[in-house]
Amino acid sequence: MASVTEAAGLGVGEKKSVYKELRQNPYLLGLSAFASLGGFLFGYDQGVVSGVLTMESFAAAFPRIYLDSSFKGWFVSTLLLAAWFGSLVNGPVADRFGRKGSIMIAVVIFTIGSALQAGAVNISMAFAGRAIAGFSVGMLTMIVPMYMSEVSTAGIRGTLVVLQQLSITLGILVSYWLEFGTQYIGGTRCAPDIPYTGGKPSEPTFDPYKDIGPNGCTGQSDASWRVPFALQIFPGLVLGIGMLFFPESPRYYCMRDNEEDGIRALARVRRTSPDDELVQKEYLAIKAEVMFEASYNAEKFPGKNGASLYIAGYGTLFSTWPSFKRTAIGCITMFMQQFIGCNAIIYYAPTIFAQLGLSGKTTGLLATGVYGIETSISILRALEKYLCQSIC
Repeated sequence: MASVTEAAGLGVGEKKSVYKELRQNPYLLGLSAFASLGGFLFGYDQGVVSGVLTMESFAAAFPRIYLDSSFKGWFVSTLLLAAWFGSLVNGPVADRFGRKGSIMIAVVIFTIGSALQAGAVNISMAFAGRAIAGFSVGMLTMIVPMYMSEVSTAGIRGTLVVLQQLSITLGILVSYWLEFGTQYIGGTRCAPDIPYTGGKPSEPTFDPYKDIGPNGCTGQSDASWRVPFALQIFPGLVLGIGMLFFPESPRYYCMRDNEEDGIRALARVRRTSPDDELVQKEYLAIKAEVMFEASYNAEKFPGKNGASLYIAGYGTLFSTWPSFKRTAIGCITMFMQQFIGCNAIIYYAPTIFAQLGLSGKTTGLLATGVYGIETSISILRALEKYLCQSIC
């Protein structure tokens, strides 16, 4: 079935290879790479908790999280639970405040959540920080790929959106390497002069209730876990401030009936003049799609607008077989990506890799991060060549 733009004769030029397009327009690659800092924040906040959970100074501050496996599970998964809510609400937010505006709102929320995690003095504060940061990364994981897809061309859209996943794995890797250094602030033991009393007699482990002196941790500093939580604020602020200097999505301008700014934004990401024929033609294609969607919504959902229209629109994802097929492929793929337990590897890497024979916490942390980077890079070329051709 032909798309709206194809039916209207609004195709925009010959199909080029991914690498040729990126060479001709490195600005678009840079813009997408910068926006993918949103994925970096998600990966970092996922990965940072892995090393923190093994630090004795953190255990001394939050012994229940350290000893109670169920409570520990809730602590690490609060991020993802809140992210689910964040991804749901960001659709109307993106349409109301724009793609750039949504990213900056998410950054503000992320900064608050990160500050609470870094400065936590009780369990409630730590959980609140995880939840608030999770809500924001949920927003970012939805809006950043949307922004990338709306500013990119069809030929390289898939490749650029994969930058989001690459940034997530890069964030995980950076958090692991960073904790490799911070775990030595003050030493790796909370109280070096006090022997372990937890665990089995043959394999004693740290007991945060008993293996601490009257003055608390005299060895490993609280900075060993507070610094990693605090440092994630910096890339968040870089993303929020940097987005001020990048263009808004041309599609968003079109949705707001702001044609002049829309054409100007499109010309900027295409690195050409607003009067360029291809820019004009591409903007008309965007406008045709927006008008078609508006007409369809008015006919299908009369009297609905705002959030009610957004909710009603979910039903169209399952109303026809082609729509259901695309929705099912996307949802099942992402569901299985989580269902197979990849986050268990991320959160509990030190223990898992030690059981596989890798020596020590550090090796496990670094191996997990490097593996994620390798697998993300390997899919970049195959994505455009095989995946989109077979299902799109």
